[in-house]
Amino acid sequence: MAKNAKFNREDLIEEVVTLQAQKMMPRRELLKYVIDTYGYSEPESYKILQAVNKKISEIWEQSTLPLLENAVANLEYQRATALANNDGALALKITQEMNKIQGLYIEKITMNGTVEYIAKFGE
Repeated sequence: MAKNAKFNREDLIEEVVTLQAQKMMPRRELLKYVIDTYGYSEPESYKILQAVNKKISEIWEQSTLPLLENAVANLEYQRATALANNDGALALKITQEMNKIQGLYIEKITMNGTVEYIAKFGE
């Protein structure tokens, strides 16, 4: 339990999210900050950091989804243009890029120079 009960847990989570985002504080420093500043125990501080990670994931998903949708729409337009111009090779390359963005397959390049493709079908 916190020594200073006047702080709302949600406000604390927002503050730590801001510290993480703006100052790029390492997890250990964030943990120390929560313990030293607010008097939370170490186990409770870890729970706060878990909530911070969840909040950051939610923010990231909300901010990147529109960008992803825009990128895919742009590639779909370019693919349609390539097909209309009978440029099958370009349309194939664009389709491959769309598949990578959508996570349908991953291009893995190893240090020895080999290229490997990992396909995902379904979930």
